[in-house]
Amino acid sequence: MLDGFLATKWDDINCDNMEDNVKQAKKALTARIKGQIRKYNAYGDFTKHLKKWTVFVELIMELTHESMTVDDDRHWAEVRKIVNKSDFKVTSSTDLAELWGLNIM
Repeated sequence: MLDGFLATKWDDINCDNMEDNVKQAKKALTARIKGQIRKYNAYGDFTKHLKKWTVFVELIMELTHESMTVDDDRHWAEVRKIVNKSDFKVTSSTDLAELWGLNIM
């Protein structure tokens, strides 16, 4: 469901849509899952995945903010430092899977 967003190209990102989908998934999970089933590993794994998506969407919201587009590239230099990838660069062909793969959540 949410993993389909990973194919989204940088220029096509709609953070509000992603955030809404994460919220809907959380709501659907809590509305349908009751009692004992919460003890199962699958439930725990899915909730961890949703939490990771929540953090990821918040991160993407920050990275797509207009303040990240300053001329001197200092913000992206800091991102490259954090992910330890000096050659990392976001272009219009960058998809979210590339950022997800950096495991920065």
